[in-house]
Amino acid sequence: MRFKAAVVLIAFAIALFSTACGRRQAATEKMSPIPNLKIERVAVAPIDNFYEATGTVRSKTTSVVSSRIMGSIIAIHVREGDRVRAGQTLIEIDSRDATAQLQKAHAGIREAEGALDEIERTSSHPDRGKRLLKPVWR
Repeated sequence: MRFKAAVVLIAFAIALFSTACGRRQAATEKMSPIPNLKIERVAVAPIDNFYEATGTVRSKTTSVVSSRIMGSIIAIHVREGDRVRAGQTLIEIDSRDATAQLQKAHAGIREAEGALDEIERTSSHPDRGKRLLKPVWR
């Protein structure tokens, strides 16, 4: 029984291999060659020591640099590629606009304090305040 099964198995394998081999050969004969295909043989040849390519280089880490105020730059203390450390001054911004705004704010504070003093003086003399407000209420 085992002998018969082995003979049948071998016969099946031979039939399978013979038909498969025939199909592959027929398939390659039917395929048309690829147009504009250039086939070269592999050979040892010298290569250039220098190779030029176009690409983009990116650093591993990036940082966003921004200022807290807007203004004109008057001095740049670093150049592209320089190493910098935390807290280092990179650029100087013209502070004249910021100084003018600060002075304006201080003037507004002084004006508000003067108005507050006037209100406190008026409220300490109730009759005086009534005299000032009467023309408004009429």
